[in-house]
Amino acid sequence: MTDNEVLRSAISELGCLLGIESLAWDGDASCLVEFVDSVGITLYFNDEYDGIYIYALVGELAHDAPARLLAEVLESNLFGIGTRGASFGLDRDNGLLYLSRSVPQGAVCGEYLYRCLIDMLDVLRRWKPKLGEALAANADRAIEGALSTASYDQATYDRHGSITVRP
Repeated sequence: MTDNEVLRSAISELGCLLGIESLAWDGDASCLVEFVDSVGITLYFNDEYDGIYIYALVGELAHDAPARLLAEVLESNLFGIGTRGASFGLDRDNGLLYLSRSVPQGAVCGEYLYRCLIDMLDVLRRWKPKLGEALAANADRAIEGALSTASYDQATYDRHGSITVRP
């Protein structure tokens, strides 16, 4: 099986597991899966790396974020225990916190990508409120409605209408 066939097969299998038969890579070799609570996770094939990057915006991280929040981010990154194997990363220029993971091409299959998405979804649903609270505490820097304040203990997946795909 060629690399392209493996990628097409993996995204097709992922689509079946998500209940989205039309799931496919776009012309830039990426795919956005958006969940009903406005959590979007992007899959991107990087041919230089020979694997797939899976990433999502967690939210804004103020330049003067509380030290306890930054410590919690770093603690979660340690061995990927608090991020289910993903890593937090900061786009310092824009003050944005991302969650990402990479999947080497040899491990690419729909079932593994599905598990990665569900794990990342759980982490995102726990961290978005934390960042929202930090922004709210710093009211002059808060952005209304940018982050969900709902609390989720565990990722749940509703196969009926919970996901839309925007290639």
